[in-house]
Amino acid sequence: MEYSVEYDDPERNAEGATRAPYCEPGYIQKYLMGIVPVLLGGADEAVDSAALSEAIASAEGLGACQTFGTDSSVSALYVSRDIGSDGTQVKFEVSFELAWKPTYAGSVAVIKRVPVIDTHEPVARQVQAMNLPGPASVSGNNEAFTAASAADADTEHVGGSSSVNPYEALHAFMRFAVSPYFNAYVSAKEKAEQQHDGPGGHRDDKDAQQGVPMAKKKLAELELSLLHLQQNVDIPETVLNIHPDIARTVADCRQRQQRATVDAVDPELLLDSGFLNQLQGDVNGWIKEIQKVAKLDREPASGTTSQEINFWVSMERALERIEEQLQSDEIVLTMDVLKAAKRFHATVSFRTDTGLKEAAERVTRYNVLMKDFPVNELLAATDIGRISFSIEQIFAHINKKLKLTAYPVRRALPLVEAISRDFNGQLIKVLSHVRLMHMDYADFDRLFRDTQGAFDAWETQVKEFANLARDITRKRSEKFIPIKIRAAHATLQERFSFVHQFREQHEQLQQTIVRVMGSSVGEREESGDGSAIGEIRLAYDGVRHVDILDVTAEGAEQWERAETAYNERVARVENQIIVRLRDRLATARNASEMFRVFSKFNALFVRPKIRGAIQEYQTQLISSVKDDIRRLHDTFKRHYRRSEAYTMSQLRDVPPVSGAIIWIRQIERQLDMYMRRIEDVLGSGWELYAEGQRLRADSASFRRKLDTRPLYDAWFAEISRRDLTVSGRVFL
Repeated sequence: MEYSVEYDDPERNAEGATRAPYCEPGYIQKYLMGIVPVLLGGADEAVDSAALSEAIASAEGLGACQTFGTDSSVSALYVSRDIGSDGTQVKFEVSFELAWKPTYAGSVAVIKRVPVIDTHEPVARQVQAMNLPGPASVSGNNEAFTAASAADADTEHVGGSSSVNPYEALHAFMRFAVSPYFNAYVSAKEKAEQQHDGPGGHRDDKDAQQGVPMAKKKLAELELSLLHLQQNVDIPETVLNIHPDIARTVADCRQRQQRATVDAVDPELLLDSGFLNQLQGDVNGWIKEIQKVAKLDREPASGTTSQEINFWVSMERALERIEEQLQSDEIVLTMDVLKAAKRFHATVSFRTDTGLKEAAERVTRYNVLMKDFPVNELLAATDIGRISFSIEQIFAHINKKLKLTAYPVRRALPLVEAISRDFNGQLIKVLSHVRLMHMDYADFDRLFRDTQGAFDAWETQVKEFANLARDITRKRSEKFIPIKIRAAHATLQERFSFVHQFREQHEQLQQTIVRVMGSSVGEREESGDGSAIGEIRLAYDGVRHVDILDVTAEGAEQWERAETAYNERVARVENQIIVRLRDRLATARNASEMFRVFSKFNALFVRPKIRGAIQEYQTQLISSVKDDIRRLHDTFKRHYRRSEAYTMSQLRDVPPVSGAIIWIRQIERQLDMYMRRIEDVLGSGWELYAEGQRLRADSASFRRKLDTRPLYDAWFAEISRRDLTVSGRVFL
């Protein structure tokens, strides 16, 4: 069916006067015919198109389209696809309210961004459409539709196991559409404001004032709540079967506003053994049904922290509902009838056989720990700082409540491991929002330090928990178990530390090449240094696109391949650096020039290949420094009064003690200069080498001899003993 949208200007009459806004229904109908089959279409496009055309061409569809286009109070229009109870009769419904039916395969929500649709602009610019899956979205599963109808559109059971979970769909919208859209806008806005204000500019934190951080937190909490709704607690709903005669008797007593007692039961029924046997069978059935719930347990080593918490909280509610049923008039009357009939073997041990009391006591003890458990602070964290804070909150709660509850230590250990899994997942979620290998090194280094702070917070809290767990095990006289936590985030921590070291070495290599290989671009290109810098950048491009947060076997293999390709390229650059370095050292006229060359390149000495290539020059310069330190030591041993400095001090009228202190300080500055030369030659971490350790020990021993405090104290003591009192006239 074709929909014509050719019309005169609807907003003006013949005289040119403005009239009420008007939108042709065909304008909206044409848009719906374009998007709905794409978003909701089934296997047979012709059938869907015909059904949709019929729906929007009907009187209801025509009126809905016109109202949606012209009425500013109507903001959304819903088009739903109904496939019928047998899954073959396709029809569409157009309405202003969204409904949930077992036979709905899905809906399209068309939301206006303007009060009234302007026919001079494309509809797509004035509305936004969203696809909402329905309970019957899995085609061809007729059994699911039957089960859905029988469940009376219960959202937890509609469509069977193969149908869509609405919580899952909403969680996907939040996680992969709404939150990324919000974060992308906020990040782009912040970057634009920073560029506008300049690096040294000052601007008010408008986003913080407008509640952007709080909005991020609320979005994360909503996403977390939808995730929790997907998790099945698997605690069955227990409904105790009541005999019809007992139910009828209780109903009659309530109607007469009397208490239901044995006297209200028909006397003939009290003598009927068949009736009594049925009641006893019902009681035995109650015991079995209650035991199914009372004996429920779960393994905390599997699943998440929220599942463990939700299990025991839901378990408490389930036991409370059972207890409410046991206190009901029907159950009490049944037990009284059996007692009156001397069927004591069915009533005396009823409570004991169900195990309800023990289960309720256990659940109550466990829920001292589970209630108000702050795991949501971790799961809703939007940055590394909040994750660190939430870890401290969680362990503060555990360490406090574990002393007050009988929650076993053997369950607390896997619970902490589940927290580690949540901790690992949240770190990956937060870190995946940034492109780690594309970040500037300075930003990456700050992020690494923040993340390392979170890991350190975990280690600190786990140590406190382990000490507490050992103490509680000893006090409760429980069976000894090793207190060992298998941290799920250990692999991520190791990978992140390795990548940080990798990027740090790459940054050192790149900065050193830029710093030492020519001062201008032209000079670098003429000497071949430009190709070295380009080669380093190309080498890093090979690892830039690797997902470093993927710690699986496939992720590790992908990183190894990228790292191997990087090392091959860097090896060629190292060869160029070695040639340049050895040329400069070979042309150096004296040791001082060699030291200057080493001071420029020493940042690269952490690379084994470069360090090995200049080892012969290192040995030569280290020997020169050792000779200089030995001569400096000999000068000190000759003492100040035998030095040239003493003679010059007398000529300049410098006091002997002051001159000695100045002379010792000069020797100390020369020693510092020689030790800096050692660092220039051996590079950072020079004190870890065997030769460096010996030089450091000799330097420390020599430096202790250069302490001028005893010299000053001796001078001060002697001056204090002298009588410096002046008597008589000073001036004549």
